[in-house]
Amino acid sequence: KVLMTQATGTWCGYCPIMIRAIEIFQENGSNADNTVIVATHSGDELSNKASDAAVKALNVQGFPSSFFSLNPDAIIENNEPNINAENINTAAGVELRATARVGIAAVSAISEDNSVIAVRTVVKVGKPGSYRINAWLVEDNVLAYQSSYWEEFTPGLINHNHVLRAASSISPIQGELLGGKKSCEKGETIEHYYEFKTSEAAISNVANCKVVVLVSSGADKK
Repeated sequence: KVLMTQATGTWCGYCPIMIRAIEIFQENGSNADNTVIVATHSGDELSNKASDAAVKALNVQGFPSSFFSLNPDAIIENNEPNINAENINTAAGVELRATARVGIAAVSAISEDNSVIAVRTVVKVGKPGSYRINAWLVEDNVLAYQSSYWEEFTPGLINHNHVLRAASSISPIQGELLGGKKSCEKGETIEHYYEFKTSEAAISNVANCKVVVLVSSGADKK
């Protein structure tokens, strides 16, 4: 799977165009099933340290815009929704054709009192190198006002999806060194465990939460 981050804000009048584009992509895109989408809000009531760190790391120059694999150069800039959706699908296809360097297996669980969401991950290294790992807590159906300059979207309360609520590492946003090692060997199996406190992450409904685990190469990033 590949990661797409959506730089967005409830204050952004053009963001509904990208929101609709992502809906079209998820409905019709041939690569949608293998694309994980995370909305990194900035400057609004849904932003937080994790989303601000992602926006900063990607050097976001305009809202809305979307990026693949935490790469500032792999950007989808704002156009008409159907064009955006096609561009997203094309970019996802390019990313998916790249050879995977690691394999990831993860399982998450919620405590009985809903206070903690935990994720345990096992990563198998397929290509030697340095890697970072991060776990992102994401929530769907978060009710918040959305501005709009787009004639086909009326400003008002909507359910925002893919909202990044917290991350196991924000400095750097790429995550901590996998296994605490500067270099990993082929065939290594490395475990990672993290717990999110839902009260600290401002979660509205734990039933709408999911955990996204990402492993990136280029672990020298700070």
